[in-house]
Amino acid sequence: MQYEAREIMIVEGAQSACVHWILKGSCRALKKVKFVKRETGTIIGGGKKYSLVAYTDGMPLEETDEVVEQMLCAMELTPGSLYPEFPRYKHYSNQESSIQMALSDEERNINKLELIARLTYEDPDDQALGSYYSIVANTKCEIAVMSRVDYVRLASNEMVKSVLMDRESYIVPVQRLQDVFLEKRNWDMYKRKVVAGLVSGGK
Repeated sequence: MQYEAREIMIVEGAQSACVHWILKGSCRALKKVKFVKRETGTIIGGGKKYSLVAYTDGMPLEETDEVVEQMLCAMELTPGSLYPEFPRYKHYSNQESSIQMALSDEERNINKLELIARLTYEDPDDQALGSYYSIVANTKCEIAVMSRVDYVRLASNEMVKSVLMDRESYIVPVQRLQDVFLEKRNWDMYKRKVVAGLVSGGK
């Protein structure tokens, strides 16, 4: 299977019965992230001044607040990478990394029949089974495809365990994406302000 540069390979939230390996090319994992555009004052000429703050579900909003979305790049995927992520399975969850390390080898064993059943009878309304990211090709990409059920049947326990554990590095929490984006945005604004001050001071 091949994709051209800038072609969407999978959309965030979409379910796939297959796992895709990147053989050639590169792509990026994009996450739709919410922020609050908040009015903070006025500027010369009467215009409004705004700032962006991280949005969280249930947070109190002011009357003039506007919830906006940004597509943020979480990572680059290169040959050898796979997508979308496998669904969570028992202890193999990005939210339980501290617990995982304390588990015995026996506790960390994988019941392949149970995992196959989980993959075979996926609920189309279960959002947890959808792709965490949208995947978009940076360059022309060549992809190998196999059903996730066949992969679990054919792969060794260690290979399946490795794929499940890879969620740790693959799933970047939304809060982390928000923090990095806002930090970079504030730094860029500061640099522009400094440059503008140097230019005006030199006149």
